[in-house]
Amino acid sequence: MALSFLRTQSSFRSLPMRYRPDGRRFGPKLAPDGGRILASSSRDLLKLVQKKRWTDEQVKDLAQKGVLHKWLAEPRQRKKIVLHDGVSGWEKWTSKRVPLMGKKLGMRREVDMWGNIFAVTLVQLQENVVLSVKTGSAHQKETEDEYITLQMGAGLRKWKNLTRAEMGQFAKLDTDPKEIVKEFQVTKDAVIPAGTKILPTHFVVGQYVDIKGRSKGHGTTGVMKRHGFKGAVSSHGTSKTHRAGGSIASGAEYPARVFPGTKMAGRMGNDSVTVFNLQILKINVEDQILTIKGHIPGPKGAWVTVRDAVKKPHRLPPPFPTHLPDVQTNRPLSKKKYIRMRFPDPYQNERTFDWDTRWAEARIALKSAQQAAGGLLEGEEDGDGGDDLM
Repeated sequence: MALSFLRTQSSFRSLPMRYRPDGRRFGPKLAPDGGRILASSSRDLLKLVQKKRWTDEQVKDLAQKGVLHKWLAEPRQRKKIVLHDGVSGWEKWTSKRVPLMGKKLGMRREVDMWGNIFAVTLVQLQENVVLSVKTGSAHQKETEDEYITLQMGAGLRKWKNLTRAEMGQFAKLDTDPKEIVKEFQVTKDAVIPAGTKILPTHFVVGQYVDIKGRSKGHGTTGVMKRHGFKGAVSSHGTSKTHRAGGSIASGAEYPARVFPGTKMAGRMGNDSVTVFNLQILKINVEDQILTIKGHIPGPKGAWVTVRDAVKKPHRLPPPFPTHLPDVQTNRPLSKKKYIRMRFPDPYQNERTFDWDTRWAEARIALKSAQQAAGGLLEGEEDGDGGDDLM
């Protein structure tokens, strides 16, 4: 049958349906020759052949003439995904770059060139430098993969505010005192030499990041603020227990104890929180500021850690192990202050019309019609006529 011939043609099996830019599918469309496409996918084409009861010879004849390809919709343009970079050695699922540390400056709104408004958070990366490279087995266990960490420092401190131990540590590392020092585990191919300054172009505009920080501390709070309890009624005998938590356990028979995890009053906030899959919209190269879409934990001035997203990794190779303009000649340092993300045009269909030209043509057509009728309308004079048509 003709179905057996079509199933053997890989070019037909791999053709999916048509998709709009927003991801929605749409049905049959006109073919290049002006005819109507009868099938929008290879599966629909098989159903069509089965319905028409064509033989193998007829289907082969149509395939040689190229008629079947005209009946099928155009293939979907898939995003380019790179799993391995032969130049830098980056691996999509195994390579782990070093995170960076920055201060939360606050939130604002960002408006793109199409008028869409986003709530963004500004994070300033302050002088991130690799202090040292440490190696050893993870948790004192013998493993095949070597445990490698990079000691990172960020911010600046005054020498007079350091202890003697801290002075000796930074003097040994031959670097300026850092406000915050942390260690991050990296893979063997992402090791950066000590003393290397990490630039904000370590990240790429449009990529997704995970941000870890400490949430705002609220101290000891009640159940209404901490857990959102409704509280007691304000009348009908309630006396000084409007915001009380109520009973926390039953009588002496069963269970005669308070269950673990019972919602009660206590300390709220000041916890380690990680927000996943936040997108970088803009990078300020001069001031080392990242414009990140969404909110992050912590108050203004709090230190946060920015790392590559685990759940949404890079589609294309990032600067690996980091952006080094002096070494990576194919990635020169941008001379622009801002590196912005290019948003798709949501009004592309409306912008295809040249409204100025259409307005001029309409005015010319109206004027010629008035002259053909034997004169201008009332209120119109010879010449341009202004923008008013009446």
